[in-house]
Amino acid sequence: GFQYYVHPIIDVVTPTAGPTEGGTLVRVYGSHLHGGTSGRRRCRFEAGGPPSPASLDASSGALLCFSPPAVAGAGGTHPLQVALNADHFSSDSPAFTYYAPPVLSSLEPRVGSSNGTVVTITGGNLWREGGLCRFGAALVNASRLSGSAITCTAPPAALSGAWARVSLTFSEPWAAALYGFEASLHGHAHV
Repeated sequence: GFQYYVHPIIDVVTPTAGPTEGGTLVRVYGSHLHGGTSGRRRCRFEAGGPPSPASLDASSGALLCFSPPAVAGAGGTHPLQVALNADHFSSDSPAFTYYAPPVLSSLEPRVGSSNGTVVTITGGNLWREGGLCRFGAALVNASRLSGSAITCTAPPAALSGAWARVSLTFSEPWAAALYGFEASLHGHAHV
């Protein structure tokens, strides 16, 4: 039979950006996202781009979908659209931005004391507003040094551990696993 549903309205997309190679878990919040048929819900990140399967998170009411690789590998901002029947996509949607992924070339110093050592990370596409560095379990704010360098200050050893992986993150859960250097941090932890 034919199924009627109210056309979905997207209010918020989070995060609003991800790398051109795709893989960002995106949460889409709005009205009437529960309509349609399970297995037929889709997200589309670029006009004419491939649709991505979406699932409904019943606890939050959000649609969850992973961004596919950007068409032609190019960055840019596009409306994120949803379909509840795999065919008819929403219009007037919030934007999703594809950006070139960070490329790390060096980390200096690679060894230092915790609790104050300023670490300089150089490479390409490093700076994004709200960027963070991870020292073990601790996240600290990144500061822009230049167009190709950022700095982060090592936290106390009690927060990060005496040895930790240092990596760059942009609020996407996959970022820490993909882009990182290792550094040895030495210091004293006082409880």
